[in-house]
Amino acid sequence: MKCNGCSGKLTADGLRLTGLRERREIEQRDRIEVDDFLSFISIRILLPHKHHTKPFTSIKPSTVGRQPSTVNRQPSAVNRKTMKQLTTIIFDLGGVLIDWNPEYVFQELIPDAERRAYFFQNICTHEWNIEQDAGRPLAVGTDMLVEQFPEWEPEIRAFYGRWEEMLGGPIDETVELLRILRDQGSHRLLALTNWSGETFPVALERYDFLQWFEGIVVSGDEGTRKPFADIYQILLDRYEVNPAEAVFIDDSAKNIEGAEALSIKGIHFQNAAQLREVFENWKVLP
Repeated sequence: MKCNGCSGKLTADGLRLTGLRERREIEQRDRIEVDDFLSFISIRILLPHKHHTKPFTSIKPSTVGRQPSTVNRQPSAVNRKTMKQLTTIIFDLGGVLIDWNPEYVFQELIPDAERRAYFFQNICTHEWNIEQDAGRPLAVGTDMLVEQFPEWEPEIRAFYGRWEEMLGGPIDETVELLRILRDQGSHRLLALTNWSGETFPVALERYDFLQWFEGIVVSGDEGTRKPFADIYQILLDRYEVNPAEAVFIDDSAKNIEGAEALSIKGIHFQNAAQLREVFENWKVLP
């Protein structure tokens, strides 16, 4: 892949790896919080999404299953002083700038809602999907499930076979904030995403605004993922970012916690209006 400030698949040789104990704790939280993914899938069928042209019903990922933001809406004098030192803004992509939802495919493929819920709970699960985000080849992950659940083979193969149809489009309001930040030129703009290295080139080709970033760290290219500490460290080291001068925006509370463990300030993304308010309070935006 190619983007401003980065090209090809880069490795993380020599960087500090997360300890086994930390990984086990995070993986346990992943298992506990898999319901977040299932809620994301089930709730999104309730309202229409303007970005998708097919006759499916959905709502933006930025509005689903979010916990209250941990960022102060009215920052203290100390926070205002801290924000004056902000030099780098790091964006997550899926759920913040790009709408992605398997429902766009599987509402058609599995019309029965209960059967579809079973499929996401027991076959193509959140835990299975994030292993591809962390670098497992799509073919390996797919064949593994087909061997386990041969009666679901067409649906399993559709998950990545029709993956492009799961992209609903840009989340326009957040992309507009990114455009304003780019035009201001007062902060470095980076991205950190959990995304398969095999499918990310599709996003690079489809969404021109990804070229606005100085660099993008893609989990599938690095062989690790959020919220493990090593992927944040890769970004900090590769782009020589001072964590005390950076803020990370993500729609996952776990990923925000992972960034904050490395002294990167976090904004738990709810929607573009909330993000704009935070930026205005911090004087990042006029």
